[in-house]
Amino acid sequence: MLQKVRSLIGRSVGMTANKARDRITHGMLVVDVRDADEFAQGHIPGAIHIPLRQIEADAEGSIAPLASVSGRRDVILFVCRSGARSEAACNYLRSLLGRRAQFLTGGLMAWVGAGIPIAREPTSQAH
Repeated sequence: MLQKVRSLIGRSVGMTANKARDRITHGMLVVDVRDADEFAQGHIPGAIHIPLRQIEADAEGSIAPLASVSGRRDVILFVCRSGARSEAACNYLRSLLGRRAQFLTGGLMAWVGAGIPIAREPTSQAH
């Protein structure tokens, strides 16, 4: 079934970690689709967190806030651990974003593997 959908709408576009880093320095928007605990453990600096299950439940509503921070022609990069969930997010959002929705090939594992730093959420300290 997924293959049939891809044939109708086209395959999602992937982006390498190095190309993504360069585009992010020029303002490309990044959306991390992993679960909250994964996001807290480390993410691309400046990434917006919108879990995949939220996108699956309400694609249009989940990305509506992005309209105010991204131009109509700007690429939005979706990220997960390995690239599978972010590619799925791109497929869900194809009708709304077209080829603007791209995913990080190899996910955060490729990002870290390329030696590019990640941000971590501060941990709360017990008193």
